Amino acid sequence: MKNYTVKNMHIKKKISFDFDGTLNNDDVQNFVLDIIDKYDVYIITSRVSNNEFAKNWNNDLFLTADYLGIKKENIIFLELSDKYDFFKDNEDFIYHLDDMEDEIKNINLNKNVKGIL
Repeated sequence: MKNYTVKNMHIKKKISFDFDGTLNNDDVQNFVLDIIDKYDVYIITSRVSNNEFAKNWNNDLFLTADYLGIKKENIIFLELSDKYDFFKDNEDFIYHLDDMEDEIKNINLNKNVKGIL
């Protein structure tokens, strides 16, 4: 039996952005537009997902994600949980940009994911 290897296989590396105070900023959106073809871009937010009481709660987030070309399956709602808890179980991200200093400090306790303020 022959052992085959895949040549020129390109797997995009994962990066993520907080939404409020980060990805809702025009400069950050322009950065994402420059790199979206090179990386698998995620939105990781502490927001709660839409529910029966707030059906349109995240319309701004979904409109921005659509504009930037971020896939819906790449939007993670942490339901008010700390991002550190997410990243300690998802260490395959290169970095996460966030405007919250405490989030970045805690993410950087993880040796594999770099938090950037």
